[in-house]
Amino acid sequence: MWGTHQSRVRGGEKWLETEKFDVVAKTEPTASVDTIRGLLQTLMAQRFHLKVHKEMQPVSVYAFTLGKSKLKEADPSARSMCKGGFADGARTCTCQNATLTQAAEVLRNNAAQYVDRPIVDLTG
Repeated sequence: MWGTHQSRVRGGEKWLETEKFDVVAKTEPTASVDTIRGLLQTLMAQRFHLKVHKEMQPVSVYAFTLGKSKLKEADPSARSMCKGGFADGARTCTCQNATLTQAAEVLRNNAAQYVDRPIVDLTG
């Protein structure tokens, strides 16, 4: 949900596995993802009598980790940039002077159909 893969629906009535619905709603254009998530949960509770229970669960992730080579410190005066493209029939993503957190966000947004789990920065 919301491109983060953090929300998972588990359990519930059997009809949740087979019934599909389109939800059409309007919010303020400046509404945050957290605000929209809260509004959607309220809507689901009112219309479908669904209840939300949150608990921490381990999940598989793609993790940026440090290898043998050292990362270079980015130049704070240079503008960070990430752009997507295509090369040799493959989709590419090139980031310059960007943090790995920024790179993970770009990957989530531009390759969501290929990334089936969260991307996290564990480089510290």
